[in-house]
Amino acid sequence: MKKIIPFVFIIVSVFAIQGCQKTSDAEDVVDKFYSCLEENDYDGLVEFLDEETIEMYSEEVIISTMKERNEFWGDLKDRKKTFTEIKTNNGQTKVVLRYDVENENGKTHEEFELLENDGEFKISYYEYKSAE
Repeated sequence: MKKIIPFVFIIVSVFAIQGCQKTSDAEDVVDKFYSCLEENDYDGLVEFLDEETIEMYSEEVIISTMKERNEFWGDLKDRKKTFTEIKTNNGQTKVVLRYDVENENGKTHEEFELLENDGEFKISYYEYKSAE
């Protein structure tokens, strides 16, 4: 029994470290997405989206939607991550991140779903809604 406990601890530690790294990688993508949004670089933010998402909505619709978001809510002032979830299904990892965002013209709740393909996370879903 004494030999099993250290082994179990090592296995649990390895999974925890991998989960933290995946969360960090997904957060990096969201940080870059927000940087593009803050700079009104709508073409640049498309590169962080999953190919299937781009095909489903088209680049033009996505860019138009993000411009409308910025025009209505104004410049981003601050954001705080409020939720993180990691799921793995059939070898594919999905990370869900939620943020409370303070904008020039009000507050929003924003959610991202990111899928990992070939070791790289891309945004497969993005939603924003009024927090007020």
